[in-house]
Amino acid sequence: VFLVSAVYLGQVACGVMIPVCVFFMLRWAEDPGATWWHGYVIVVLMAMANITAVLLKEVFSDRCRVLGAWSHCGLQSMAYRKALRISAADAFAGSLGQVSELASTDAVYGYWTCMIGLVLQPLEMLALVGALYA
Repeated sequence: VFLVSAVYLGQVACGVMIPVCVFFMLRWAEDPGATWWHGYVIVVLMAMANITAVLLKEVFSDRCRVLGAWSHCGLQSMAYRKALRISAADAFAGSLGQVSELASTDAVYGYWTCMIGLVLQPLEMLALVGALYA
């Protein structure tokens, strides 16, 4: 989970770098004495920040899917073990709904993406507001 959080924060940092690069690009364009290579450096930095942000976002999504699959497998094995412990009298007494409730763990796949995103999204908003007013 910590690695996934670090990847998310890296993606946020690269996402903040893009408006900062645009700010420096505008300052470069307004300066009549600026050298031409400063503009190229700013454009390359902006492109690298964008590429890195996209790649880190994909790594984040992939790691969250893996965490979701691990959680799903763990919950499924726990549910099957619990279903095997149901007595024969309960199994034939119409408690099939109980077994199906135990086996429904499909919502776990998106759980990690949502939870890590909800926890770290305020930090992303603060970073963007800080970059806006800096």
